[in-house]
Amino acid sequence: MQRTSLVLRWSLDSDGPLDPNGPVGDIAILGSAAQISCHATYLDSWFQALLEGTAQLQKGPGKYALDLIEEPLPLVFESASAGATLRHGDVVVPLSNLAEFRHTLESEARAFLAAFGDGLSSSQSLLSVRNALDAAGERQ
Repeated sequence: MQRTSLVLRWSLDSDGPLDPNGPVGDIAILGSAAQISCHATYLDSWFQALLEGTAQLQKGPGKYALDLIEEPLPLVFESASAGATLRHGDVVVPLSNLAEFRHTLESEARAFLAAFGDGLSSSQSLLSVRNALDAAGERQ
């Protein structure tokens, strides 16, 4: 994990074999004053939403809500005077250096995909994460 002003941590559920069609685990985005975390969730949808949201912010200012299939609340990315914010429910994490966060996110997304090795090609949800990386200019 690369250290930045924000920390992105994730772990796959260790109960049983890895399932490329249902990659369940924990994820946390830790800022200096707040933390977004979710346990026993589908990590592929989180990575896809995080990649798409940061890409939208880099295209231009605005507010972008991205649904997470298994979560009742969306991830909301919003431009701010000093960078951007990421919100999930009542928790807001400032993204003061969006480019640095995106670099860390892309690195962690690649590590996430690498955990599945050959199983990547058999999973539409993992391919969606790879496609989001490809759209960001990151080739696998």
